[in-house]
Amino acid sequence: MRIESIEIKNFRQYRNAKFVFDKCNGRKDIHIVVGENGEGKTNILNALTWCLYEEEMHLGNKNSAIAMINSRYVQELRDRGERHGEVSVNVEISTEDRHKWTLTRTAVYSIYKSDILLTESKALIVDASRPRGHEVIENKDDIYSYVQRYVPKEINDYIFFDGEHLDDYFKEEKKRNIENGIKDLTQASIVNKAIDSLEKYIKMEISPLLKNSGDDKVRDIQLRLEDAAKKLEQSELTIGELNDQINTLENDIEDCNIKIKGHENIKDKALKLEDLEKESDNLAKKEKEAMNNLMKFTREYYTYFALYPSMKEFASYIEVQTKAGNLPPKIDKKLVQAMITSKRCLICDQPLDEKHLAGIEALLRKLEVSSATSAELNRASTALSAYFEKISKYEQLKNAFISAKQNLQEQIEENAREYKELSDYMRSIPDNEQIKDAINKREFYIVRRDGLKEKLGKEKYLFSKAQEDLDNVQKELEKAMSQNEQLAIFQKQRDFCMSSISILKETVEEILTECRNDMQTATFDIFEKLIWKKETFSKIIITEDYSFILQDMFGSQTLGSCSAAERALLALSFTLALQEISGHDSLLYIDTPLGRVGEKSRSTFMDVLLDISDNKQVTLTFTPTEFDDNVRNKLSKNYSTYCELSFGSEGITN
Repeated sequence: MRIESIEIKNFRQYRNAKFVFDKCNGRKDIHIVVGENGEGKTNILNALTWCLYEEEMHLGNKNSAIAMINSRYVQELRDRGERHGEVSVNVEISTEDRHKWTLTRTAVYSIYKSDILLTESKALIVDASRPRGHEVIENKDDIYSYVQRYVPKEINDYIFFDGEHLDDYFKEEKKRNIENGIKDLTQASIVNKAIDSLEKYIKMEISPLLKNSGDDKVRDIQLRLEDAAKKLEQSELTIGELNDQINTLENDIEDCNIKIKGHENIKDKALKLEDLEKESDNLAKKEKEAMNNLMKFTREYYTYFALYPSMKEFASYIEVQTKAGNLPPKIDKKLVQAMITSKRCLICDQPLDEKHLAGIEALLRKLEVSSATSAELNRASTALSAYFEKISKYEQLKNAFISAKQNLQEQIEENAREYKELSDYMRSIPDNEQIKDAINKREFYIVRRDGLKEKLGKEKYLFSKAQEDLDNVQKELEKAMSQNEQLAIFQKQRDFCMSSISILKETVEEILTECRNDMQTATFDIFEKLIWKKETFSKIIITEDYSFILQDMFGSQTLGSCSAAERALLALSFTLALQEISGHDSLLYIDTPLGRVGEKSRSTFMDVLLDISDNKQVTLTFTPTEFDDNVRNKLSKNYSTYCELSFGSEGITN
């Protein structure tokens, strides 16, 4: 697709301007506009997006922007006593399917003494390629579909680039636009509309019939089903809201990271600060674990030492009794008494004479401690040995705990010292309030984000339970309906809708997965060909939520540390891949392409754009500073059109 011309009337600083983008023979399809800041470069882009989408996509602050009707023109109308003024933009387009069409959008303003009000906005397309001749399209929906076919609004950021905001192209809020744009390009959005229609039919047509069918069981299950569906829907909305809040905070954190890392001597220190934060959390966990172990050790040995005097006295008593021979071997007194009574040895079953009986009686008299007590004391001796061995290890264990705690405390203090030193340094950078503010905000955002992530985890669990409950009630309803012959037709309709929804959802998933995988491969192939730093990057991953991961040769994410030129090139590569995979060929319009590109990379970056312009229209707008001798020499024999902007009388751009 090419833009052949843009005609602007009474739009901001333009009164009557026309830009023609003819392609010259022997030249590349590259077009240059040069102008100082404020002379209207970006407003060419705003005029273009307003004409296409009825929205100025590149205003600095939309809330505080004045009406787009030219101020000098308004004053002339007031001077003449006229009450109405008109703004119009006309864009002539040619497409790869040999269509030539013109989109004209007009806005009518009512002019009052102290106010300007938009009263009418209309658009029409004139298609000059129809078999029946020129065809005029005025229906708003038809115009929208026509524009979406060639320049989808959701991915306009990847067709009309703003070089001053390249860092925004891979932020979280862009992911939804990319996803919606891909759904439009792959026709997945049409399938989703079919899914929505089937779900609406079940909800609005079949469900009321089931509730009013006269079958109490079916009615009750249907009511439970609706309740379960509401819970699932609410949980899904909550998850979406939490994700949006987390994504916003991720953007805020990334903004802070960029501000912190984007200055001399700050980048490495900021990264070190992040590592120290992680290490601080890790050490805090270790300290808590160490304190728990120490308290356990202290409680255990407190008991041991409390018992020590008694244990020591008991051990001394056993030792004295043992040395005095007062601890005989284990002897059963009842057995001895039985032998004396029966005058017979109950062990060898022999009779005992008077001499042996006298000896046994003397032995029994000498026993001062019963054999049972002796057994208890013997067992106590074993336990006491283990106790005193435990006591003997106290110093060793205590020293090990103290040493470990001291080492851990030293690590914590060293980590805190390094963190404070780095944090104080970064906070005390003279004349740089932005960095200090970014550090404070970043800490606040991280705490908020982590709290929301915890909530998200809990909500995802509730969602899975709600889905399980809904599935179970669905099965109950199917069973109840199958038992009622009068509901057979409704059951068939419902089963057909449910089956169709399931198939269509799988189809959408397959379409988007295939497209995403193809784009992932194509983006890296293009990026690898265009990037000037060879053998630096190994892979691009586009995740299911359309996040971008740019891996280096070691598998680490590098997108956050890429230069502006590299990020711009990645955005260009994604755009080219998106157009290639979808079969949707489009132009590139880049406002101030070198705004964030360092001088060393400018020449190489221009080589990339020249290479792209062999097969694609590329329009570039520069400030005179950007369009220096090196850039001018690089482009001088290649561009097809060149235009310089300048302020004329009363702020009108020529």
